[in-house]
Parts: sequence; structure tokens; C-alpha cells
Amino acid sequence: MDSNSESSSEEDIAPTELDFSLDFDPEYTEEELQQILLEEKKAEDERSRLEHRVSNAHWCTCGLCIPMPTGVESLCCREVDQIMMKNASKSCITHQEDFKTAVLNLNMIKLHRHFYVSKIKDAKEKAKWLVEDNANYRLFAYRVFILWLNNYEKLGHKVRKVIPSCVVHSIRLMWPSEDGIYKGYKEADVD
Repeated sequence: MDSNSESSSEEDIAPTELDFSLDFDPEYTEEELQQILLEEKKAEDERSRLEHRVSNAHWCTCGLCIPMPTGVESLCCREVDQIMMKNASKSCITHQEDFKTAVLNLNMIKLHRHFYVSKIKDAKEKAKWLVEDNANYRLFAYRVFILWLNNYEKLGHKVRKVIPSCVVHSIRLMWPSEDGIYKGYKEADVD
């Protein structure tokens, strides 16, 4: 047979050309495998639980949440431990005077925006944030809510938290979109 017309067989491949990609895969003990499977099952159960929340508010216990387009956004204020610690009356967090003062007060939103924008060096970027419109007010209200919830400590670069539906709803009522279209929660881009 002509060796040029025939494709190489495994015996003809030099050892350095073989695929050793599986040689470096981690080896797990039976316990570790069980733990991995358990964690995967919990994550799948959580995704399944959340998907039942889409486009309804049956999950809401404060009475002020609205149906959200995704399961992850379908969160009630009473499901967040940090909120419950701030909420002595146990009513919806949006009824708290502190919340109204910090998050729904236009002067507070403008003040936070001023501090945020003062750190921006790029003129175009700065101008974008200084636009006086409801979209910017909503964005800063969401930021202020997270700051308020965390006792004014920043979360860190690209760290995001889901905001409860009732809070999102109250902010949207205060600063509505002209076309009724909202962006919703987005995970941070990972570098």
C-alpha cells in the first residue's frame, strides 16, 4: 500500500501527538462526587423553583410585588434577610420612611448622582450621567437602594444584587419609562 494515500493510524502517531487532555482532569473521591451532584441538584431545584414565579406574583408575601419577566427578579422584600433586619414593622420595605427618604426622594437621588459623577473624568461619560430623565433617576434609585441596604458600603466592582420586585415597582412608579419598557436585572459581565 502507498503510505501517502492512507491516513495515519493511531500506531503511526508519535507519543507527543496523542491527546492527553484527560490525564489532567481532577480525580474525585466518592464523597466529593456526591457533593458535586448534590450541589448541581440544588442549583437545578432553585432554577425550577424560580421559573414557577415568572409572570405571576403568587410568591409575594408583602402584597406589593408585581409579576416579573424572570425567576431571579421574582423576589419579595420579605425573602431578603438584610431587608428584614432593617424592617422592624415587617410590612413591605417600601412603606418604611427610611426607604422613602433614601430611595424615593429626588433630592437624595440627585445628591448621590452628583457624588458618583464627580468621580468621572471622561466628559462624555459624565454628560451621559447628568441627563435629567427618569431612566437615570431609576438607575440611581436602584444604586441608592443597594447602598442603603448595605449601610452605604459599596458592593465592589461588577458585584450586583437582585432588587426585590416591590422595590423595583415603587421606583418605576416614581420614575416611569415613557414607553413602558424596562431593562430589568442583568448579571455583571465577567472579564
